[in-house]
Amino acid sequence: MANKENVVAQTLLGTLYATGRGVDKVEKKGFKLTSKAATKCHARAEYNLATMYKHGIGVGANRKKANELYNSSSDQGFPGAHSALGLHISKGVKTCYSDDNKCEKDKRNKQIKAEMHFKIEEMLGETQEEKTMFRGSRNMMTKYMKPDAIAEAHSLAKEFVSKTTKPSDYLFNYFN
Repeated sequence: MANKENVVAQTLLGTLYATGRGVDKVEKKGFKLTSKAATKCHARAEYNLATMYKHGIGVGANRKKANELYNSSSDQGFPGAHSALGLHISKGVKTCYSDDNKCEKDKRNKQIKAEMHFKIEEMLGETQEEKTMFRGSRNMMTKYMKPDAIAEAHSLAKEFVSKTTKPSDYLFNYFN
């Protein structure tokens, strides 16, 4: 099926080769199959490929490419991509060492954007693994956010989910 342009089969087989689950671990073959599926804009394949780029699995690490793919996957409503983006953005939130308004505004905007992605992922139905994986980063960040910033992030998340996804879209992308 993977040879017949079936993106679901390519994605699953690519994951098996990349991780060595049930087959010999051949990261480059996993990367190639996953890349092929991702070119068809399959959200799960794009997410998996982004993770391969992020960690250098079967390819040289490339955070910029990973971010592009996480964004594309998240635009299709794939929950894990939202968590990955939230984590990436939250790690980029810097401490302001002066009364610099520009620094504080930038920090607030990044916090809102990161929390928005975490909330979208939560609204779309995160798995227990995802809850555990990202909880620490999310809790640490929101601890220092003002309530109005958290409310704004949650409002943006609700708006995003209402405009871009339907439960059926999410289920198709998640399980396929």
